[in-house]
Amino acid sequence: MQADIMPLVAGSLILLSSIISLELGLSVAIIEIIMGTIAGNLGMKPEAWMLYLASFGGIILTFLAGAEIDIQMMKEKFKESFKLIS
Repeated sequence: MQADIMPLVAGSLILLSSIISLELGLSVAIIEIIMGTIAGNLGMKPEAWMLYLASFGGIILTFLAGAEIDIQMMKEKFKESFKLIS
């Protein structure tokens, strides 16, 4: 696929995923994963900027998951959770 239309195709797939998720009542993430799988099988290859955004998104997602950890609860339940590990 030509590199100059790749952003247009990717943007169109993202928009189409949003519309489909609203119509079906499913999570947009599920539809985007399905659309990405289909696009990959049809020959769409990620460009450098797509890989950069994907890596950045993974880092942000990991940070946000870590920010929601309740430290006080971890201290209170440490012994119980440690018993499960060993």
